[in-house]
Amino acid sequence: YFVDDRNQNIKLNFTAINTGFTILTYERAIDPSSSMEFSLKIPGLGIERNNRELSGIGFTAGYKLKIGSVFKSEGYRPKHISAGGYFRLLAGYIYMVEEGGRSQGNPKWTRSSAHIGIELGKQWILSNRAAFDIYIGYHYYGGDEKYESNGAVFDDFEGDRLKGGDILGFNNNAFSIGLRIGGLFGNYGKALKNKKKRR
Repeated sequence: YFVDDRNQNIKLNFTAINTGFTILTYERAIDPSSSMEFSLKIPGLGIERNNRELSGIGFTAGYKLKIGSVFKSEGYRPKHISAGGYFRLLAGYIYMVEEGGRSQGNPKWTRSSAHIGIELGKQWILSNRAAFDIYIGYHYYGGDEKYESNGAVFDDFEGDRLKGGDILGFNNNAFSIGLRIGGLFGNYGKALKNKKKRR
């Protein structure tokens, strides 16, 4: 049923661009009920509204499980192999340096954080060519934040924060929200044939 579906896509996160980040996500459908995702986060490539320079890098890996497949274990058949509502379990790491702003003393914030979480979302596929994906989620994170001003370095008095383009957190609790649009490629039927040949 899904042999003609394109089973891979690359998505750009438009929510992140508005916070000073570029997030690119690669998704590959495993079967009609699940897929894997890997994201690259680049601070500084986007619209920064606090007059601060961002740099660093971040990575995220996630597993998507379709909601429909949980409640319809038999006979579940979405319109497209990559379409439908889903739960996403994910883990990520972000290292970011934030400099400048309106404060005095050439301030610099350095953050290093790892997080795990779950997101709820839905993805639509248009004409087997484009993907439209929205999601919200909750995460738990840990890490540290250093603040440097006039050559002195100390723990930031504002507390350890998490900023990652589509995710924002304080005191180890973070929330995510995102809108992603992408393009599809690959072929599920060919992927199945290649998998059988390797076996």
